[in-house]
Amino acid sequence: MSGGANEDQKRAGGDSALFDSAPGGLGIILGMRLSTLLSALPFVLQRSPGDPDILGIEHDSRCVTPGALFVARRGGNTDGHRFIPNAIERGAAAIVGEDSHTPTPPHLAYVQVPNSAEALAWLCAAYHDFPARK
Repeated sequence: MSGGANEDQKRAGGDSALFDSAPGGLGIILGMRLSTLLSALPFVLQRSPGDPDILGIEHDSRCVTPGALFVARRGGNTDGHRFIPNAIERGAAAIVGEDSHTPTPPHLAYVQVPNSAEALAWLCAAYHDFPARK
């Protein structure tokens, strides 16, 4: 990156989330807004209010850390929607899934998509600044 305040930021561990390395800076990872990530999706069926900073993307609820976006996807053996409560307990900032009637707390953003596996691919690409396009 070049110019102005951007010189005080550098990529953190290869992720597109930025790390504040300015002298006297807090050394915190700056997230990406949910709305920015969602703009990469071809389809969003419905969305609850909220635009939190997203600090990572996970599809395994056991790996969710505070600030993560949890993508509940259906697999061959299990349905990730079953693990939404676990992701919430672990600090998920938002949830993406296919179900229209997923109970989530009112403060938590929920995004319904037609295919969460496809959404996961688009969201990860957007989070990492579309590396295949470079």
